[in-house]
Amino acid sequence: MANKKRRRPVGYGNPPVEHQFGPGQSGNPGGRPPGAKSLKTVLAEEQSQRVSATDSQGKTRSYSKLQLVVKRLIEKAAKGDVRAIAKLIELNIQVFGIEDGTERKAHADRRDGDIIEDYLQRRINEELARRSNADGEGQ
Repeated sequence: MANKKRRRPVGYGNPPVEHQFGPGQSGNPGGRPPGAKSLKTVLAEEQSQRVSATDSQGKTRSYSKLQLVVKRLIEKAAKGDVRAIAKLIELNIQVFGIEDGTERKAHADRRDGDIIEDYLQRRINEELARRSNADGEGQ
């Protein structure tokens, strides 16, 4: 009884002991190299790089690449490029949201629903009482 080994479950996420990695052994020996940059980091670095470009008055100025892309998009949209206009509207909605004053909550708050339901029930009860009084007086 003392020599009996304890069996543990084997299955997904629990490999048999003979197939587990040994101490000091990794499942990804090459691993991610130190100093490797993520896509987010590379994108942020590239967008923030400064470049020289000529502005609408003919002066050479320094812009970040992101500023230059946005500037060109707005210029194309202003000239009537339909695709640029659509992209600019989409970008504005993503960044600023819709703020035209007509936006409403998609779902009413539960408390608001309860208040409305109580009001409607009172109105129904008042109307029923009024009708029963009118019927009682007419007979």
